[in-house]
Amino acid sequence: MAIHPDYQGRSLGKRLIMYAEQVARNFNFSIIFLTGRKQAWGFYEKMGYCDLMDAYHENGLTLKVFKKELVYFSKKKEMKTNG
Repeated sequence: MAIHPDYQGRSLGKRLIMYAEQVARNFNFSIIFLTGRKQAWGFYEKMGYCDLMDAYHENGLTLKVFKKELVYFSKKKEMKTNG
């Protein structure tokens, strides 16, 4: 994922990641893996991703693999009591 510089700072990256995570939950995925460029490492960490390995170099880029375990929340119905 990349956001054009003209559109950075508008939370578009955050919204795209959150949307991708929701789609993954809808398909019952429990983990997301991604590869991120050095410039985005802080962003992914802020979004709850943990790096899995040391950085590596490929095609002139410095990359890391990140992982996030998805959390599922269930909606519980409230019980009404007569007291």
